This record gives sequence, C-alpha cells and structure tokens, in this order.
Amino acid sequence: MSSVAGLVLPPPPAPSAHSLIGVRLGRYVITRELARGGMGVVYEAVHEHIGHRAAVKVLSSSLSKEGKAVDYAGRFHDEARAVNIVQHPGIVKIFDFGSLPDGTVYIMMEYLEGESLWDRHMRAVQRQGQRIPLADVLRLSRLIASALAAAHEKRILHRDLKPENVILVRDPDVPGGERTKVLDFGIARFMDSAQRRTVAGMVMGTAVYMAPEQCCGVDQLDGKVDVYALGVMMYELLAGRPPFEGEPHKIMVMHVNQQPQPLRELVPDLPEPVHMLVHGMLVKKPDERPSMADVVARIQQIEAALGLGGGFAPHVSSPHGATASLQQLALPRRPYVNTSTERVKLSSARIGRRLPLWAALAGLSLIAFLVTLWASSNRSAAPAAPARQESLSGSPAPAAPPAVAPVETPAPAVNQERPKSSRHKSKQSSKRRRARHR
Repeated sequence: MSSVAGLVLPPPPAPSAHSLIGVRLGRYVITRELARGGMGVVYEAVHEHIGHRAAVKVLSSSLSKEGKAVDYAGRFHDEARAVNIVQHPGIVKIFDFGSLPDGTVYIMMEYLEGESLWDRHMRAVQRQGQRIPLADVLRLSRLIASALAAAHEKRILHRDLKPENVILVRDPDVPGGERTKVLDFGIARFMDSAQRRTVAGMVMGTAVYMAPEQCCGVDQLDGKVDVYALGVMMYELLAGRPPFEGEPHKIMVMHVNQQPQPLRELVPDLPEPVHMLVHGMLVKKPDERPSMADVVARIQQIEAALGLGGGFAPHVSSPHGATASLQQLALPRRPYVNTSTERVKLSSARIGRRLPLWAALAGLSLIAFLVTLWASSNRSAAPAAPARQESLSGSPAPAAPPAVAPVETPAPAVNQERPKSSRHKSKQSSKRRRARHR
C-alpha cells in the first residue's frame, strides 16, 4: 500500500470528472490518482525520460473557486517554503511549486512508499487489542521529535501533527530499519512572520491532538503546541486510545479544563520515566511543557537506561527491575526538568553511594601505613635478624620480590707469591737461629 502526502485512503478512488491523469507538468506526466483529502487530491507523476516518481498534491477544484482561494493557495506555498527552510531527512521533500493553466496550484514532492503511523497503530489494535511495543513507540517518537525540533529551530510550527501525518518508510541506515517522515505543513506557521493565514480567534487543527491554547484560539503560538500534540500521540500509542474522546467541540473543552487519566492506570507496567515524560508534555500551561529538543534528549536518556539503543527491542512487559534502576532518571512530579541538571543530580547520587567504600579503603591504607612505620622503627632499634615474611591480621601480606636469576661472578685471582710480610718474618727467624749457634 502506498502512502503519499499524508492522505492514505486505500484503495485509490476512481478518477473524477476533474481528474488530471495524463496532464503534463514540465517533464512529469500524471499517471494515476492516489488519494483525496479536505484540501486537495494527490496524484502520482513519472518523469518521462528517467522514470523518477513524484507525488503531486493539487488544490481541490472546489477550494480553487471559493472566495478564499488565494488563502488556500498561500497555504500550499507556505508548505513548500516551510519544508525547504527546515531541510531535515525526517520531513517530506518538496521540490516544485506551480499552477495549472486554470490557476489551480500544486506542489510536487517525493514519493513515499510505506504506511502511516495511524495504520501501524490500528493494525496493532486489531490484533486482539495489542499495542505497538514500547521500544518502537520511543524510537518513532524520538524521530518525529527530532524533525520537529529542527522545524522549531527555524521558527516554524506544524500545528496539525497527528499519526495520519507521519509516514513510516524503510531506511536501512537508521536504527530500527525505518524512518519517520512528517507531512502536511499546510497550516504551518512562521513564528517570525507578521503574515497570518488565519485571523485571531480562528481554530484550526484536529481536535484530538490540539493543545489547550490552540482550542482557545490564541494567536501567539509557539512550538509547545507541537509538543502537546506529540504527547497525545504517545499517550494514544501506549494506552490504545487518546486522552480525550468524543465530539470535536467536547474534546476541545476537555483539553482546556480536564486532566487526562494517568497512564499508569491504563498501562501498569509502563516505566515511570515514560509516564512522567508524556504527562509533562500534556501540561495545560505551554510554558511548563518541555521544548521539542528536550523531548528528544529525554527519550534518548530513557532508551539508554532501558537498554533499547534506539532500535527494535521487545516490549517491556515487566519492568520492575528496570524501574528500580530508573529512579534517578524519573522526572520529579513537575512538568519539566532540565536534562543537563538531571544528569548532574544523577552523577552526584552515584558518587554518594560510593563514599562508604572509599572510606573503608582509606582506613585500611592508613592502618597499613602506621603498621609499616611501627615495624621499621622497631627494626632500627633491635639487632639484625634473619629476614622473614609476616602476614599481619587485617592487611594483606606483602608480595614476594620477583625471582632474579643468579649471576655468575668470576672467582678472584689467586696470587701464587707469598705476601711480603711473610717473607720478612722468615728472615728474622733465620737471624735468631744463627745467633744462638754462635
């Protein structure tokens, strides 16, 4: 099944009366219709010479004829600009923007083969109520957060993040063998631009994933709206359902006024750091949520602590031992903690645990030094005795000196001539004997 531009409606619908199949866009020829959505239709196009496949998203004919057609066309243009400003491998590439002879605008983007995150989630739910494994949820969420952190760095908001707008494609160079592609920046906002496609108080987005400030129609938004949406997605993937369900207007009221059910009640075996991270992303006040870059760092810490390494790993079904080892990584009961500060606290705690061992070693070293000093003073005062090794109680015996091979020394030369003193004594004895004979 092919998924393109976030519009996944298999099987592809039959061409309508306004079908563009066969239309030429430069060197590309539209070959088939792939999907339809609220704002447009997505086609497959193939380069007539080299066979390169592309996806063409065309503004729907009905919107092209409305009085706000200029605004809708502007959103297509904003989408093309946004993804090319960010230039991140986790965001779909758009390489052309133009208009048909009748003035209908289109964007041409890379053709993606894969499945949406929503399809992956639904397949897991339909298998006897199963869920995507924890390791995969963390890995995919980290990749999504990384792409959006790059967008936020360029002062661009997505504002419509949801599982349908994330495509999973094969990529052998990425841990886990697949990469996420974030799509549909159609209602993206440039935070540094004074131009607005929506008026103050106008609400746009998908109710299930909208942040409280979005639901209230606040005009001054920042990257925290995408953090909230990703938190809803993680909650849904882990629990099997979103935090709030119902009619769109009721869901929006709950986003503003109601706290979500704690994840630990729905997933008892969920590691505490994951629970705290997700709920920290769902805090009502945007200033108390982490930034998207901090979400990336936190997920990396959790993956490392769980030994997941950013790749596929079995679902942690009984993490009691892992939870105990994660106490230093668990977020305190507040929405957000700076990761660098948390690392410092973790290091200090580990040092504290090692202090008793250090004290014991230092005490043994001091005792051994005093004993050695006392023994050396006694040896200097007492007569020399044959050396022997002694093992002191409570301290290790000194190591034996290394064996040294005996070195043969030449025997001293022997003087065959008698010493001079001996000859002198012989002469004196001879004189005394001659004197007695006389």
